[in-house]
Amino acid sequence: MQFPERPTVYLDVSQMMGNRLNTGIQRVVRNLARVGPEVCAEFRYNCRLVHAIGGHFYRLRYEMIDNQSPLFVSRLVRRSLGRKIVQEAVPRFSKPLQPLSTDLMITLNATWDQQGWCQALEDIKKQCHTSSVVYDLIPITAAQFHTPDLCQRFSSWFAQLVNVSHHLVGISRHVRNEIDDYLQKSVDLLSPRPTTSYFRLGTELLSTAVTDAKPAIWAATREYDTVVRPALREFLGSGETTLLSVGTIEPRKNHAVLLAACQKLWQQGWAGRLLLIGRIGWKNSSLCQAIQTIPDSRLLHLQDAGDSELRYAYGKSSALVFPSWEEGFGLPLVEALQNQLPVIVSDIPIHREVAGGYCQFFSPDKPEQLISRIVTAENDRFRELKSKAAGFQAIDWKQSFHLLLCDAIVASRGFVAAQEQSIKHGVGDENRATPFAA
Repeated sequence: MQFPERPTVYLDVSQMMGNRLNTGIQRVVRNLARVGPEVCAEFRYNCRLVHAIGGHFYRLRYEMIDNQSPLFVSRLVRRSLGRKIVQEAVPRFSKPLQPLSTDLMITLNATWDQQGWCQALEDIKKQCHTSSVVYDLIPITAAQFHTPDLCQRFSSWFAQLVNVSHHLVGISRHVRNEIDDYLQKSVDLLSPRPTTSYFRLGTELLSTAVTDAKPAIWAATREYDTVVRPALREFLGSGETTLLSVGTIEPRKNHAVLLAACQKLWQQGWAGRLLLIGRIGWKNSSLCQAIQTIPDSRLLHLQDAGDSELRYAYGKSSALVFPSWEEGFGLPLVEALQNQLPVIVSDIPIHREVAGGYCQFFSPDKPEQLISRIVTAENDRFRELKSKAAGFQAIDWKQSFHLLLCDAIVASRGFVAAQEQSIKHGVGDENRATPFAA
């Protein structure tokens, strides 16, 4: 008796091979890819990582996207020359991906500046169901925060993505609503539109075991101490109030209002400190100049903080201040709340969706209101905000991927049914496998 082949979930992680960045999207991709095989096995699917090279998808090992892996090949692709050698070698020694109609392709990374990626996905779309994760539409909905060139390239890419994806998955309800608005306004009513859904991101901080009912961050303090630079440990060990901000230094993140509030407080004799974690982005020259004028005793900026240092900062800071104008989700907000760190956040729709009643809100264009929130919380020794944060329930990355996979499976049912009808009527490839129960 011949059994049908078990279907496979292909996770596209293009642009992640040797990627050293550790900002929001890269952390999401690595964590979803890490837990993917275990969750897929529960649904009786295989799971494979793939990436696009030269207009085709090829298999990829997880170690190639892990920026902490000690393996030689992993360290090799972290260098531009090594990565180029591997990319040129892959098409010579590997075959392009040839999925079955019952397989699923889920694209995890934002690939809007990779040549040939849309063409590769368009070819795969003819063979199996494709679901694409969308992190935000900010270059379209709030173009003022980006350069004209970036907005043009992103808009062109997203228009292609709509045509090469069967299903679009937002990382929040807010993003899904933006996708639906875009489709309503921009896609021909006669054209087949992709279906849409959304899922919720997890937090890698849950992956560390919790002991003595303490937040996960405290479970391996000794391990973190060995990789936390002395400057950060000293800065957070002063005993003074320390406000933490996590995110790329660029206009959308609205560091300007936070800096203005702190400078006003310092002028009034405030002894607090400001810790900025995030790489330098774009359209920020005046802000960077202002940052450089602040004494090291008051402000510390880390552009290359690793996961361990980020965990350490969440555990030792007094509060997270997250003043963004726009977000697709706001991962630092969830990570801070999960570790019971008080949070003061800008009052925008996505933050209301993600944080609800677990933090304190302020208008992102009013530094005086932020000052008031900081002073009130500090006078209360952050007790009320700590109490709010203690009630927050995050999900881990396995639960997050579970939600994503369920969306992809449900969305794919129509595609599989259509393929079966084609085969039944003699159209298509009769050798395709029949669906394997999920």
